[in-house]
Amino acid sequence: MSLLRHRHRLVAPALITILVLLAGCGGTPSRTSTSQATSTSPEAPSLPQVVTIEQFCGQSVPAGMEIAQRQIPTPDGASLNTAWLGAGDTVAVLLHQGDGNGLCGFLFYADFLAKRGTRVALLDLCNYGQSYCLNRPIADDPSAQVKLIVDAARADGAKRVVLVGTSLGGALAVAAAGVAKPDAIVDLSGGAKEETFDIAADAGHVTMPALFAYSNIDEADAKAVRAQLKSMPTKKKVFLTYDNSGHGYTLLSDLATGEFTDLATRVANWVKAS
Repeated sequence: MSLLRHRHRLVAPALITILVLLAGCGGTPSRTSTSQATSTSPEAPSLPQVVTIEQFCGQSVPAGMEIAQRQIPTPDGASLNTAWLGAGDTVAVLLHQGDGNGLCGFLFYADFLAKRGTRVALLDLCNYGQSYCLNRPIADDPSAQVKLIVDAARADGAKRVVLVGTSLGGALAVAAAGVAKPDAIVDLSGGAKEETFDIAADAGHVTMPALFAYSNIDEADAKAVRAQLKSMPTKKKVFLTYDNSGHGYTLLSDLATGEFTDLATRVANWVKAS
């Protein structure tokens, strides 16, 4: 069974080669127990080297952005590639979409938030961007991955942590709410049923303020999520709809002009206080 379960995932060619070799071994891939097909003794597969955010994301990095890159270890020996910027005791954890190179797609909005006094944490979910997770327990549990980042933010002194996700990341923000225990969540264009996430099952975990936003292009998902608002225990929930074809990141920035939308500012204010 392939480890690459999410759609549109862009994985470094070296990792794809590794997984092909692992599949040929016939066993469950593991960072510690799987040997290369040509090896006579067990050894960990050689994973692609993690490079700087600037090198990996290229032109996606806003000019002048100062990024602190950290590898967050997981309980099963994997690690999550993360990027941190800005300052303050409020932290926005940005959860990327299922396309593009992981956290790179959210750097433009991370810069927007950081310039408004919010500390920002971005992560590459397992097997996106530069998080190479070969062990199944952590790779199959994105909510646990999010909790590791939330815990790291709180260990650094964060007094308030908010999950902000788009598309796949939006569905994950809802799914991880009960595990990561953020102070608020934002779901932009999150699928009602996305991978292992299901709004009908996850709605009951939303006990904190929640902001949802959808455009016309995601009408079916919007309808399904809106129907579950009554199942969310939180007393503060906002549901916004837009008469356009924006999805995920493009709800925050106008592709034609490059200007940030009113929703971008509203989400920034929600992160600060909701």
